[in-house]
Amino acid sequence: MKDYITTFAPMVLRWQVLSGTKILPPQARRFNFGNSKGLGFDRVLILPAESQMDFVLNAKPFTADAETAQNKLYVAITRARYSVGFIVPDKIAAGLRFPVWTKQTQGR
Repeated sequence: MKDYITTFAPMVLRWQVLSGTKILPPQARRFNFGNSKGLGFDRVLILPAESQMDFVLNAKPFTADAETAQNKLYVAITRARYSVGFIVPDKIAAGLRFPVWTKQTQGR
């Protein structure tokens, strides 16, 4: 993640101010989901909240009581002009149905 942030300087979108404080490098530009509404960024990295993780990882539909989480994730995804990525634990990334960015895959 740090290499991606250094290379592309994406905007990191997160649920709230305290989200990701332990994992995001200091140079990461950050916005909360709600505050990013109406804005656009070239590249976006999304730090999904717990209530959004099942959708991101397993494509499981949101439950009826998760409307806010669904709406905020939609806002986050639609802020990107060129690319959007999700920050997920390393141990899970290898099993995802999406490509996983590594410094070695840059430019492919």
